[in-house]
Amino acid sequence: MTERNSGSDSNSSSEEEPTYSLSAELDKLSLKEIHELFLYQCRNGQLEKIKLLLTHCKDKYVEINLSQKGESKSNLGWTPLHLASYFGHKSVVEFLLDQGVDINAVNDAGDTALHKAAFVGREDIVCLLISKNANINIVNGEGRTPRDVCKHNDEARKLLAAAEKTEGLQKEQKLLNAARANDLDSINSLLKEDMPPNINCVDVQGNTALHCAAYRGHKEAAILLLQNGINTSIKNSRGQSALDLAKDEHTKQVLSVQPVKSLQKTVPRFEGRIFRKSKFIGWKSHWAVIEKGVLEYFKNKSDARFGL
Repeated sequence: MTERNSGSDSNSSSEEEPTYSLSAELDKLSLKEIHELFLYQCRNGQLEKIKLLLTHCKDKYVEINLSQKGESKSNLGWTPLHLASYFGHKSVVEFLLDQGVDINAVNDAGDTALHKAAFVGREDIVCLLISKNANINIVNGEGRTPRDVCKHNDEARKLLAAAEKTEGLQKEQKLLNAARANDLDSINSLLKEDMPPNINCVDVQGNTALHCAAYRGHKEAAILLLQNGINTSIKNSRGQSALDLAKDEHTKQVLSVQPVKSLQKTVPRFEGRIFRKSKFIGWKSHWAVIEKGVLEYFKNKSDARFGL
């Protein structure tokens, strides 16, 4: 797969089109050949032919996987969305997303469609994918996010940076709201994400999540935040610490023992998603855990949690 192509819809890949006629020959094609034709059409921005192909498959009750990875040299390991995004075919990208394809699917190198659009500086497609809630924090097999690989278009890079900032602020607001509501599941889920919010974030009054839990008497939320290392010494815009805002004795007792240092005497556990390269199947996603100096790989986060 060529790693750089600055052409747009009018300058598609020069790969020679299959010699068979779409309308006359579709019935003769195997399912594998139909998938390869679909990938070819997405690579070259042939939206009308794509629609005809899918209509034909629907009429003939042929199920076609719109996220099927290619097997030929020109598209190996890439989904239709990767191809359309990389080669700059915005109309095809929009169509595929409307059909419900997985916007965060990765190719054999761990890249999402957003990685590929960012790599070649497709500003319009980067903007489109972000607007459709593409995950901007997924790292590829080299440990790089879409913004990391965006080297050829400053505007696209700014879009990605702004999206990262916006997502970070949204997560921080969710954490503050969860603390106010004593929503332990949400707090725990947010803090265990691959890219968690800043646990010491503050609202417009300068209150941290610990302040929010304290002045509402949510002892359980306060304990959970303390267990995750929140800073108890932060003061809000009125100079008040979380302890100053605590209204009941139980919450005051919890905040008075200064648990940040005592709770972090245990050996920390580090975990996150990485991609490992296999000789036979290429890059594959794993959940890695480092605990007590031991590195272990699991199929997913759930397996890691239960040690499977």
